[in-house]
Amino acid sequence: MAIQITSITDGCITGGHKTLTVNDEGTTRIFNTTLNEVDELIEQLGGNQQAKKVLIMLWAAYRRSQSRTITGVNIA
Repeated sequence: MAIQITSITDGCITGGHKTLTVNDEGTTRIFNTTLNEVDELIEQLGGNQQAKKVLIMLWAAYRRSQSRTITGVNIA
């Protein structure tokens, strides 16, 4: 099983808050964020290409920690 985003809902009309519900290995987890927070993180990482690199590295680390294969995994 993988981490799966099951829903994204608006938490606040004016603040752009989002609530992400995630299925994490059978456990439901909820994360709160804003689109501005995501944009700031991507900017701090050095843009979209660097953000993709970090995503891939984090995903590989997660898969390795679970004793799972790293190659042949789609991040869609």
